[in-house]
Amino acid sequence: MAPLFKSHQQAAEDEFFKAYSKGVKLGRGHWIDASDHFSCAAAHYQRLGMTDKATLCTGLSFLFRAAVNNEPDAWRVAFENFSRLKDLPVDIGIPVSAQDIADECKVVYLRCLADSKIRSRMVDFATIAMLEDVAKACMGLIGKDLIVWKQLGVSGDPQALAYSYLAVAKQAEGRMLEKEDPDKAVYSYSQARQYVQLAKIDIFGIGPDVNLILDRLSKVAKCWFCGRTIQGKGVHFIELPACTTKYMVKKYGSDTSIMREDAVYACISCYLAIHNEADNVARAYYAKSMAEIGQLKAELVNLDKRVRNAEDLARRAGR
Repeated sequence: MAPLFKSHQQAAEDEFFKAYSKGVKLGRGHWIDASDHFSCAAAHYQRLGMTDKATLCTGLSFLFRAAVNNEPDAWRVAFENFSRLKDLPVDIGIPVSAQDIADECKVVYLRCLADSKIRSRMVDFATIAMLEDVAKACMGLIGKDLIVWKQLGVSGDPQALAYSYLAVAKQAEGRMLEKEDPDKAVYSYSQARQYVQLAKIDIFGIGPDVNLILDRLSKVAKCWFCGRTIQGKGVHFIELPACTTKYMVKKYGSDTSIMREDAVYACISCYLAIHNEADNVARAYYAKSMAEIGQLKAELVNLDKRVRNAEDLARRAGR
């Protein structure tokens, strides 16, 4: 007579077998089922004190879940578990070492974190350091077969990815330096452009933006108002529409750093001073206008009352 309940050993082996027969071998559409069976097997092996087996099943459970849902934490847990198993042979539909799985999972995990930062457009030194770490991790995969990525459908060329993350890091560095040191910012943006070119594909679509900012930030002009020479169009100086005369064009038109036929340049300090004073004048006129409109409304109300009274008196006189 068969036992009423399976032992943990038998239950673990059954779940492990089902993970492959009802999950892994049936293709991507069944990988979540495989993940669930591996998770159950891990729990049974853990109760039996079979730590390596539990670690293997936990890693496989999170690996196939990550491959389907691309969850950063799932990639992280898979990486952590396979890292403990060193060079143990693992079956993920094809044979591969645990260390290779760990290395490739780590890069995908770091990519997920970095991509989230890039989407948020967050710029700080910690983000730059993270992007550089991801680039370094990607470089570590250059020349490898990437068996895990190919088997699980993870896309990306490590070399192109490495240069692309370095490009975004340098773009972020440039953004942080724009207001402090335009020369250094230009150097950072130039490196970003070079890395995009080395990647041979603009993965994050930053090329046009980098080229535009680099062109504007490299420009130098002389403020029409204070005469200071300023670098960084759109950051440290502004182009203002202006009317000019033939005399002014003749006298200053050859100096393209100070004016054009229809515009002059203003450093950000002069521009904001003029802008703020214009705001003050506009607010004063607005307040005066509103007061006059209020007085006019009151006069119209009073006039309306007088007209109504006159009409009322006229009606009474006609009775």
